[in-house]
Amino acid sequence: MSGTRKDGLAVDPAEGAGRSETGSRPADPEAMTKSELVRELRQLRAELAARAHMTAIESIDEATASRRLVALEEAIAVMPVGFMLFDANDRLVFKNNRFVLYDSQGIRDRLGTTFEDIVRFGVELGVYPDARTDPEGWIADRLAAHRSPRGNLVQPVRDGRYIQIEEKRLPGGGTVGTYTDVSQIKQAEALRDRAFQEAERASRAKSTFLANMSHELRTPLNAIIGFTQLLLSERGTMIDDERQRDYLHDIEFSAKHLSSIISDLLDISRVEAGQYRLNKQAISIAEVCDQVCRLFDRQALEAGIRLTTAIGEEGAASVCADQRALHQMLINLVSNAIRHARGGDRIDLFSLVRNGAVEIAVRDEGAGIPADELTEVVKPFYRSRRETDQRDSGLGLGLALTKMLMELHGGQLVLESEEGQGTTAILRFPPGSGEDSGESPETDPAVLHQGA
Repeated sequence: MSGTRKDGLAVDPAEGAGRSETGSRPADPEAMTKSELVRELRQLRAELAARAHMTAIESIDEATASRRLVALEEAIAVMPVGFMLFDANDRLVFKNNRFVLYDSQGIRDRLGTTFEDIVRFGVELGVYPDARTDPEGWIADRLAAHRSPRGNLVQPVRDGRYIQIEEKRLPGGGTVGTYTDVSQIKQAEALRDRAFQEAERASRAKSTFLANMSHELRTPLNAIIGFTQLLLSERGTMIDDERQRDYLHDIEFSAKHLSSIISDLLDISRVEAGQYRLNKQAISIAEVCDQVCRLFDRQALEAGIRLTTAIGEEGAASVCADQRALHQMLINLVSNAIRHARGGDRIDLFSLVRNGAVEIAVRDEGAGIPADELTEVVKPFYRSRRETDQRDSGLGLGLALTKMLMELHGGQLVLESEEGQGTTAILRFPPGSGEDSGESPETDPAVLHQGA
């Protein structure tokens, strides 16, 4: 019985019997008709072409994948941040050269090394300042943060840099991390914070200045106005001459005090603005010390304080300085010493040469300056925190101005003090400032005091 093929041709049952059970092709090509043979050859050619095409596609895909992998590795290598990839067992499988390496030989952070080993090696080298007090505790915290990353971690390292670490867990259980040097950002933040603190201090200083100035300026002004109005009133005509002279002395004292405050403020402003010009010349140290002492003779006498000078032969005869500035600095130091001296105390002015530097010093036997205030008392408007000094602590300009003037001379103001043992304030001029001076580095200033 014959049948019909799909192509419309008659099919001989004998032909079907000659085909393989496992395929559509005849088991014996010789039994195929010519038309079937042609059709089979076409089919074989098509299959071969398809297989060749698939092989070419697979070859192209492998080459593309290889190129992409190389490109990815190159991109990671030149990233501006460090990069590390850990597998599910927390072993290093990839890194770039910008990763913060601590092992110059690449032994402790090579591929296959665990993250914990890398961290411990960094701790051993002292890379992490935060880990110095409790290394094991720090390592435990770092491992916990690595295994359960939560946001960015900024880690300081021993060379002063800051590394921002950002880690992410991968779906397969591995961890990828980037390491960015944020030192410049941290420095900028520190500068911003310092600027903010400076602004706050400046604001507080301004408030302190206004509060102090309000009191310091009003007090002498009120005295001047009050006594003047009294003398000009009808009651003033009934005041005897001696009382009038006392009032006039009070007016003069208040006016001089007011003038001194204004002068100090103007001098500080000129120094800070770079407009204070020094006129250096050779000045006799003995003469300037005697002049300053005479200014305070009456005040020292009334307070029961002995004021002495001791400019011995072993000290410098003169110093090269600005006369007005030197005069002002010594006035500030002596005034400050008298303010904090007690009845029966002694204040000494002396000079010596130490290691080639000319020193002029004022030493008192007062309460002294606490160690934590030695660097504070030379700041403008600073007032001692000691309760006993608040009653007459001045405006806080004398030592600040003296320090500024000494720095203009290339020298320094040195305060040597011990609480309860008095203070020695030293004007230390740079080497070469004295003329005809002797060198006496081992001389104890105490032996120079001759009494005045």
